Amino acid sequence: MSESNPIQKKPSIAAGVALLAAGLCLLVLLIEFSNLWGESHPASEVNKICEAQVEVRSKDQSRRLLCLEDEALSGCGLLEPGDRVDLIGERCAVKKQGMAGDFRLLKGLKLNINKALDTELALLAGIGPILSNRIVAYRREHGPFKNIYQLTKVSGIGDATVKALEEFVEVKSDKHEKQ
Repeated sequence: MSESNPIQKKPSIAAGVALLAAGLCLLVLLIEFSNLWGESHPASEVNKICEAQVEVRSKDQSRRLLCLEDEALSGCGLLEPGDRVDLIGERCAVKKQGMAGDFRLLKGLKLNINKALDTELALLAGIGPILSNRIVAYRREHGPFKNIYQLTKVSGIGDATVKALEEFVEVKSDKHEKQ
């Protein structure tokens, strides 16, 4: 029994060049569209890449991240990554290290387990809403954690969970934080 060999067509160089040209045209269009969108939507500045950012809350309670060098923050004094600034008209109310947990995790900053809300702790991998409620209840009953390894005293949290959380959480007490 003989096997039939289907005729396979090899793509031509011209077809490859045409495909490449079409891809480049699409890329140019995407870049142009994103530039136009950025000019007509100043909120795109939120996505500006910078080393250090603070959370900014406006009078309408909208939240965004701004670079420390942003002109809108020029009258707010000395700011550090992780601070929160409430803009009230021309005034700045600064809460040192007050950035919300979701933004902290997004920017690679650690959550202070002695200050974090249950909803913020629930964002951590392996914690979720049940364990975050237990952490807050334990903290309320026993006082602030002295180190992250005390989390193992919370029912349902073991050494492996704490080890996985090391790069995402920290323990700071009021006396170690700047006000």
